[in-house]
Amino acid sequence: MAGDQYATSYLPSSIIPSKYFTRVSIFPVKDHFTTDLVTEIAWDAWSDLNITTVPEHGLGNAVGRYWVPASQNPFNQTRSYARYGYYDPIRFRENYHLIVNHRAEKLEFDSKNRIKGVVVRERFDSTQKVVVRVRNGGDAVLAAGAVHTPHILQLSGIGSRALLEEAGVEVKVDLPGVGQNLQDHAQIMLGCNCECSISWDMKVGR
Repeated sequence: MAGDQYATSYLPSSIIPSKYFTRVSIFPVKDHFTTDLVTEIAWDAWSDLNITTVPEHGLGNAVGRYWVPASQNPFNQTRSYARYGYYDPIRFRENYHLIVNHRAEKLEFDSKNRIKGVVVRERFDSTQKVVVRVRNGGDAVLAAGAVHTPHILQLSGIGSRALLEEAGVEVKVDLPGVGQNLQDHAQIMLGCNCECSISWDMKVGR
């Protein structure tokens, strides 16, 4: 179900205009916009306080009220993440191999800087090393998260020349942007207890 269709089916249009939704459910990892009565009342209260709505909080201006999708399957209310979305559907394929309790350390390249392997080490015994070879002309997808992806690239010789040379890493590609501009975000959680019962009658002003 597309995001705007989900909004129409599950969320009052007065809460979040459909233009704020993105089509997300086509991907293996599901996300959707959760809501509940308390949140809806708070949303309207913020509007009464003239707190403006930010159409897209990920564009660098996350000041105001905005809706953030949750990593939750809207059809069975369970957490949706990589295992359920990617691993479970294909775990029986003969050409699929999962190496557990190992961590990727760096990439190996040939003389033309084409990837030829990935060095992985046993998680609890770093002396145990395995090199996963990449077939000639094959591809390797490096997806180790916002922190470890640039870390692995730098250990592999891809990054700022000055930084790599200072660390004693052979430079394969001088790419100064690797590992830069990482920004964490501050978050304040507000919790409250309602001193009266909340019902839909309050929401519609009855």
